[in-house]
Amino acid sequence: MVQSNPEVAVIVNCGGVTVVQETALMKDKLAFANHDALKHDRFVVLEYVEVTGDSSNIKAVEMLVAGFWEK
Repeated sequence: MVQSNPEVAVIVNCGGVTVVQETALMKDKLAFANHDALKHDRFVVLEYVEVTGDSSNIKAVEMLVAGFWEK
């Protein structure tokens, strides 16, 4: 992510750190300061179970579509 300028950032919520803490950590890093996703608060948050191999992946794909194209 550091070498690109993503329009949307995907966060996988694995537990240890809250989504609010994770977004704050990214916004505090100078390397991410000019990224459009962070400047415009464009995040797609997926739960860990949604990105592991089971039927929850369908929901994750739907959330990604909504986050990437329906803004």
